[in-house]
Amino acid sequence: METLQQLSRSRDKHSRLGVASQVQLGISMKRLVFLVTDQIYVKTRRYLQKVTDCLDEHTSLYLAHVEGFYRGLSYASVRKFVNQQNILYGTVEHLAERIAKLARSGSFELFLLALNQSSILPAMALRRLLGLPLRPGFIESCDKRRTRKLLGKCADLAVDYREITPGEPNSEANPFEADQYVVKPAFGMSSRDVKTFKEWGEAKHYAESLEHAKDWVVPEGVSRALDLGTTNARIIEPYIDGTEFSIDGWIQRDSFNAIVQHKLRVIQRTSRGDESLVSQASNPSRLHDQWSFIGDGPTVSPPVHAASLPSGRGWNELKKSETTICTFGRMVLDTIGFSDGVFHIEGRERQADGRLFLIEVNPRAPGGSLWKSALLRSGYDLEFTDVMIQLGQSVPPPKSQTYKHVLHYPFYAIHPGILSDWGDLFGRKAKTVLGLQIDKAVKLGHHFQDEDMSEEPYLAFAVAYDDTLDGLLRKCRAVLKLNPPHIRPFSE
Repeated sequence: METLQQLSRSRDKHSRLGVASQVQLGISMKRLVFLVTDQIYVKTRRYLQKVTDCLDEHTSLYLAHVEGFYRGLSYASVRKFVNQQNILYGTVEHLAERIAKLARSGSFELFLLALNQSSILPAMALRRLLGLPLRPGFIESCDKRRTRKLLGKCADLAVDYREITPGEPNSEANPFEADQYVVKPAFGMSSRDVKTFKEWGEAKHYAESLEHAKDWVVPEGVSRALDLGTTNARIIEPYIDGTEFSIDGWIQRDSFNAIVQHKLRVIQRTSRGDESLVSQASNPSRLHDQWSFIGDGPTVSPPVHAASLPSGRGWNELKKSETTICTFGRMVLDTIGFSDGVFHIEGRERQADGRLFLIEVNPRAPGGSLWKSALLRSGYDLEFTDVMIQLGQSVPPPKSQTYKHVLHYPFYAIHPGILSDWGDLFGRKAKTVLGLQIDKAVKLGHHFQDEDMSEEPYLAFAVAYDDTLDGLLRKCRAVLKLNPPHIRPFSE
């Protein structure tokens, strides 16, 4: 059915032996589970809960923080899940030695799970050093150079790009004409890493510069373990003027399940207001605003054609059907060899001709509360599904109630300061929107510094559902009318 793509050839009925199946079957085995993460925040804490829900008393649970990715940890934030002595920190080589020693101290089954995007490469490096297999296609998805080289073998997926190594000037003339150029690091993990330029020369100069290049360098031990080569490389490619979307789902052996989440609008927020991203070239001064970040407006699923969208809001249609876009996503995964995991594939449909282009493949569940809008549409909790696949289990059938149409909308901090109140998000106006769910990203009193404004400074996420598109769009308009949370400037 077109509202939910489940493109499945066959399903292996025999689960691989792993933690969850052993618990269900009552098999008592000792197991070591190491959760790799750079920090504990709303998302990773939620993952921790979902992991512990899968485990039993025969499991010893550890947190592992790899030097170079670590952002800090308060034990109070995880004491519910793990003992303080089970929190490990060090270089990837040091951690691998400690994990190996623990595994040798008894008869254990060993698992290493990545809790978020930043921990995927460190977790893979630990697996490689411990002699454990890597899931196919993961390095290829994390390294945008490898992704694009592989896509270049397929005419329908190939994209123009150039790889630039900072500190190594390149005299190459403009290899492809474009209205705008996008510069992104080969291993970047957030929109803060992405810069857009009007001219090729500006883009090339920025990509060649050593300034900030160290922010994107993978720590040497991790790079060496995974044979990544140079990790501070940047990519320049044409900006695709069109409508952005994500393909969110999971693949396991021959089973593939995905939906499309359609971004009605993508904005660039600056200290002077919001601009539609496609129009930013008309005002190049906005491209380097210190408070600039690329963010989402309303996102809906399934995709919506122009005839069904209200006029005057600047919302962008998707011409292609959900079936076609999901088939495109499957082609991308097959081309890079990705066959076992959850995914958040970002792409664009070019406005001029409707051709689909890949932005990136993320081997994880979608961020924000897009995992929840996907759950309401498909019945699959992609975070829990990620946990199950990493624990070696077959994906269980969905049990949650589903809806025909879903909405996701993020609320951002508009300037540096202190979150002082939630506006209308938890008041009477929000409660009149039937089924509206508000998820907090931070707590009242949270401080947003200047540097936080160059990345999506999330406050909260609104998620809604309806069984008609008209009903969903009415709820969308109601959400947009809510007074947003208030950020009190530091000067007040």
